[in-house]
Amino acid sequence: MSWTRHRTDTDPHGVAVTRPFEGWWRRRRFGTPTATSPPACQPGRVSAEAAAKVRAAAQKLGYPGPHPAARGLRRGRVGTLGVVLGERLSYAFDDPQAARFLAGVSDVCAAEGVGLTLVPITGAPTDAERVAQAAVDGFVVWTTSDDDPVLDAVADTGLPAVVHAGPHGRGMPVIGIDDRAAAAAIGQTAFAEARRPLVLGFPLDRRRSRHLLTGGDVVDMKYPVTRHRWATGRHRRDE
Repeated sequence: MSWTRHRTDTDPHGVAVTRPFEGWWRRRRFGTPTATSPPACQPGRVSAEAAAKVRAAAQKLGYPGPHPAARGLRRGRVGTLGVVLGERLSYAFDDPQAARFLAGVSDVCAAEGVGLTLVPITGAPTDAERVAQAAVDGFVVWTTSDDDPVLDAVADTGLPAVVHAGPHGRGMPVIGIDDRAAAAAIGQTAFAEARRPLVLGFPLDRRRSRHLLTGGDVVDMKYPVTRHRWATGRHRRDE
């Protein structure tokens, strides 16, 4: 028979009730609902012989052990890091830069014995709720726009968080390259002998609409990465 973590039983009046299976089988086997807690959650508190007997009884009854979510509540952590990816989920595997970024984060997680949870962002109103409900111990936020509500959602969780490449604000540290210096170095080479240079940039805002801009155009760029590189590149062109 395959047991779940709930058991249907009857009360003294013959009425069927559903009780958590953990407490039910502890009472049935040991006469107390806490008999398996130390061997399962605090093995150092019991002898190896007693722990082996409890585990054997649990295996016989098909009990897999404390639920991971319940264990996380007791410890105050779930053992996983959330990466808020402001793109469709497949972007993490299709885009070479995103793949290398996630590879670096996952290497650190593996070294620290921490899991990795991808939290995809689609631009829908449910994005903030998805972040708030993520069962993680902290966040790494993929670069996004100044007005992305996900940033407020991450900050409101009160969990440790860091933003990749910006934007700054909301009390979260930002880690990234110097976009202005990088754009200046590229512009110095690209515009050296160019008569009509063309610059391909990232999106201007979360709508991701496409634009063809000339050097004199002034637009509202919500992505700090795009804004910094465009401004520096235009300055280099004018020099």
